[in-house]
Amino acid sequence: MEKSWEQQTGKAITYPEERGLFKGLEVPIVSNAIILAFVGYVIFLLGVMGIDKLISAVGNYGDNFSAYGCVVNTLGNWAAEFPSGRRVFDVVIRPVLLVRPGPTPAAEWWMFLIFGGWFVIVWSLFAGAISRIFAFRIGRDETITLSEALAFGIKTWPTHIFSAILVAAFIGLMFVGAWVITLLLGRIPYVKVVTLWLMIPATLLVLLLSFIMAVLVVGLLFCFNMISSAIAAEYTDSFDAVTRAYTYVIERPWHAILYSLLTAAMVAVFLFFANLGLRTAESAIAYGLGDKQFAPVKKYLGENYSNTDTVTGKAVSLKDVFAEYKADDGSTFSLKAFAVCMRYIFHVVYLLLFATAASVWLGCRMKTYLLLRYEVDGDEPDEIYLEEEEELI
Repeated sequence: MEKSWEQQTGKAITYPEERGLFKGLEVPIVSNAIILAFVGYVIFLLGVMGIDKLISAVGNYGDNFSAYGCVVNTLGNWAAEFPSGRRVFDVVIRPVLLVRPGPTPAAEWWMFLIFGGWFVIVWSLFAGAISRIFAFRIGRDETITLSEALAFGIKTWPTHIFSAILVAAFIGLMFVGAWVITLLLGRIPYVKVVTLWLMIPATLLVLLLSFIMAVLVVGLLFCFNMISSAIAAEYTDSFDAVTRAYTYVIERPWHAILYSLLTAAMVAVFLFFANLGLRTAESAIAYGLGDKQFAPVKKYLGENYSNTDTVTGKAVSLKDVFAEYKADDGSTFSLKAFAVCMRYIFHVVYLLLFATAASVWLGCRMKTYLLLRYEVDGDEPDEIYLEEEEELI
C-alpha cells in the first residue's frame, strides 16, 4: 500500500465538509480499478459464451440460439413498458451487454436464474476488489496494489454473494407471502365460501406486502452497488451491509437519487465521447485505405467490433469477407492481416472503455456511500476498516 504525500511528510489530512451534489462525481481515475474491471468484464463475457453453447447443446436449440440474447431482449421489452424505457435501454444498457436488438423468444425463468447467478458470482469478486481500491483512494488518499485488492475481494466474496441472495430472498418472500394469502383464502374448494369474506381484511395485508416489495425493488436500483461499498469500507457482514445501504438511501432519498442520476449521466456522456473517438479513428482509417480496401475490413469488424454480421448476428469469416476482393498489386494477404489486427485492437479498446466506465461507476458509488454515511452517521471519510498488516504500515 502506497502512502500519499501528506502522510509521507507527516502532514495531517483534513476533510472539509462536503457540500453540493457534484461532490459525488469527484472520483479519480485509478488504473488498478480499470484493470480489474476489464478482467471481470472479459471473464463474464467468456462465461456467457460458454453457458450459451452449453444450453444450445443440451437443449437442442441449434447453433445460432442465444439464451443470453433472449434474457437481454426480454429485459428490453420490459423496459419498453416505461416512458422512454426502450430508448434508454438500447442506448445505455444494451451496448454494455453486447447484445443487438432482434426477434428472440421470451426468456424462461431459469435463464434469468443462470445468467443472473453468473453475473453475481463474477461481479461479487471484482466489484468488491474495485470498491476496496476506491475506499482507500477516496477515503484515505492511499493506493493499494492489485494483489491487496484481489485478496480482499476473495475474502469478502461469500459476503457479497450472500448479500445478493439475501435481498432476492426478502423480495421473493414478500411476493410469495402475498400469493399464499390469496391462495389460501380464495382458492380452497368448499371453504372459500367463508374464506372469501376474509379476503377483505387480507387485501390490506397484501397491499402492505406489495408496497414493501416495491420499496425494496426501487431502493435496490439506487443502493445495490453501495452494498459493495459498505462491505469494502466497513468489512461487515451481509445483513449489516444491506441494511446500511438501504438505510442511507431511505434517510437521504433525494441525495441518493440525484447522486445516482448524475453518475449515470456522467458515465453515459463518457461512453458517448469514447464511442465517438472510436468511430472517428475508424473513419480516418477508412479514408486512408479508400472505399474498395476498407469495405471488406468494415464487414469483418462487424457490429461493435465483435466480428458479427449487423443483419444476421452471425460470426463473419475472413474467407467469406474477402471472397470477392481482388487486389491488383497482390496485397490481399496484407489487408487480411490488417483486418484481423484492427478487429482485435478495436474490440479490446471497446471493452476497455466499458471497463473504465464500470470502474468510474463503482468509484462514484463509493463516494456516494461515504457522503451519505457522513450525512446520516457523521462518520468521517477516512474511517475505513484496516486489517492488521495495513495498520502497521
